[in-house]
This record gives sequence, C-alpha cells and structure tokens, in this order.
Amino acid sequence: CSKTLDGGGSWSPTAQPSYPVRQSPPGSPPEAPNCDGAAPPGVVGGDGTVYLPRGWCGEPYIAISHDEGDSWDRVRIPGKSLPYDGGGAWADDSGVAVDRDGVLYYVWVAADFHPYFTVSRDGGKTWAAPLDILPPGVARTQNPAIDVGDPGRVAISFIGSEQPKGTPEDKVTWNAYVAQSVDARDADPTFYAAPVNDPATDPLWKGECGSAIRCGNMGDFYDVTVGPDGTPRGAFVDSCPGAKNECTSFGVTDPRGEAIMGQLVGGPPLVGTIAQQIEIGPHVVITDAGRDVGGDDLGPDPHELLDAALAACTALTLTLYARHKGIELAALEVEVDHEEHDGVYRMRRDIHVSGDLSAEQRTRMLEIANKCPVHRTLSGSFDIVSQLD
Repeated sequence: CSKTLDGGGSWSPTAQPSYPVRQSPPGSPPEAPNCDGAAPPGVVGGDGTVYLPRGWCGEPYIAISHDEGDSWDRVRIPGKSLPYDGGGAWADDSGVAVDRDGVLYYVWVAADFHPYFTVSRDGGKTWAAPLDILPPGVARTQNPAIDVGDPGRVAISFIGSEQPKGTPEDKVTWNAYVAQSVDARDADPTFYAAPVNDPATDPLWKGECGSAIRCGNMGDFYDVTVGPDGTPRGAFVDSCPGAKNECTSFGVTDPRGEAIMGQLVGGPPLVGTIAQQIEIGPHVVITDAGRDVGGDDLGPDPHELLDAALAACTALTLTLYARHKGIELAALEVEVDHEEHDGVYRMRRDIHVSGDLSAEQRTRMLEIANKCPVHRTLSGSFDIVSQLD
C-alpha cells in the first residue's frame, strides 16, 4: 500500500504490506502452494483506522491498521471461502464500509457465487454470522461493492446472472444490481434489490464470465456510492451496448463498452432522514413526517396512517357486506381526515356509495360501517402498554 498525508500531493509506501505472500490454506490446489495478489479498495474510519478487505488465498479477510500502515492486524471473516479461479489465483473481490459510529460492514462473494454480508461492532475484531443476500431470481453473482450512509443504512452493488452454472453459454446473460438496507445493524436485516438494466432485453454481457475475478469485457471496476440525496448509485460497464445488444470484442486495446450508472430509487434515503420502514409480514410501508416539522414527506405520517386504517377497514367491511347481501356497488370511496382541539381528537369519515341502493340499504350500510373493527377499537376504551429494552 501507499499513503498520502498531504491530500495526494505526495505518496510513500507503508512500512508493512497489508497482505504479504502467505502459504495457501490446507486443501488448496497443488499448483497454488502460496498466494499473493491485489486487494480491493479500503476505507478509513473517523478515528483514522484503516480497513482493507480482501479474499486472501480464498478466505475473506480484513487488514486493520491503527498507525497509517506501519503495522497491520489481519482478521479472518467467518463464513464461506471465495472461488478458486485457476492458475494459482483466487477471487479477491470483497468490500468494506464504516459508519460514523465505527460499525463495519463487509461483503464478499463466496465459492457458491452468493453474496454474503456481515457486521462488526468492535472495530473488526469479531463479526456477526454472515447473511446470504442473494436476491430472488438471481442464480449467481460476482464483483461486490459496498457503501454506508447513516448508521445501519448500506448500499451494495454486484453483477449477477439469472442462469445457474451449467446453463448453455449462449443462454447466459449478466446484469447489474443495486441493493440497500436501512436496518443493516439488526440481527436479521432486510435488503431490497433491483436490476440496473432489463435482464430480459438489455444484458450487460452474454456468455460465461470466463473468470471469477472479472466478467468478460465488463472487467472488475465496479463501485457503489450513497449520494448526498441518500440514494445509492452504482457504476458498471455495458459491454453489449446499443439497440442490438452486440457485445464488444475482447482485446487489450478494444473498447470495453459504455460506462453506465444505476440509481436505486423508491426506497427510504440512506442519509439525512427520519423516515421509518414498517414491516408488516411480507409488506413494507414507509412513514415520515412533513417537511414543516423536519421530515422529508417520503410517506404518510403516523396520523395519516391512522386515518388510512379507518378508511381501509370501512371500505373492506362494506365491500364484504355488499357481496354477502348481493348488493351491486358501482363505486365505493371512503375519505377520512382528522383534527385535534382542546385535547379532543376528532376523525371525520365521509363514505361515498354509488349504485342502485334503497334508502333502507343505505341506512344499513352506515350501520355496518360503524361496526368495522377499527371503528370499534377507536371508539372504545383501550390501554397502551409500553416497554423500553
């Protein structure tokens, strides 16, 4: 490694290499008695500690220096090894990020070509059990990268294929993916991922990658960054550009393709937000506060969710009742709003029903609306029991 202490004006080698040549671990191929090679980009924590990730001889590692590279501690990350690439070389791609609290986040692609994620809360000394974060529909991945915004809010990028190993080469395509989590510090975090390109019509590479270190003409220069607006952006190469998706020729001086950037949108920002993610079974709801009170208005506020609960319960209850009684409803719309005055919280519900209903049926529909479970809960007496762990 080299270091600079003047903003890049001059560089000098560190006193010790982060990863020296070492003997290969037991069970390694005979043609690889020792291993060496490059390391992915590292990060520097707020206290000046340097963290450098690497698949070292096929094992996920992190090198840690508290003295600007004069000495290093190397920690083996628990979990599966990286794939062997042949010719005495292993895949070395892995990534590390550190948040402002000093919590570390690490990602690598193992020999099963699934991406794995783990967290350390003690400066890299110990690590949580790795989590397989392979997105649904993706069979294998390569070349991961990671970044972090606010604590616990991470972005990860990688390339991947929907076709498993063994698929005829002319049927294999590769795509770019960006994933994010807003609860990455939890014991069981949730990740959401989306492809950057359309896997069905616009692949970035066709055929096998040919290497576990880099993929075809796309190479291995990928990165992901959390932008100032809190959305993750990934950098990739489209090696089958244009309307015809014709892949570029493989040569040292041949153009690799077109640089592309993918931005993951629609989720909660990874920096500077008070928005919260509510998980209800398999469903996710984003709630936030309005901009006038310091939020970003990324979703309904809690009072609006309460209004929505009453409106939804009313509409569901009336729809089921009409279906049971054989009443044809042309349209049903429920509007709920609220106001608070002198300690009284008042909700107003307007129910709009269209259809060939008699006056008696309309009266009965209003009675049924007042019996919806949420209405009865809100108009009854209940207790809230809270506990802080």
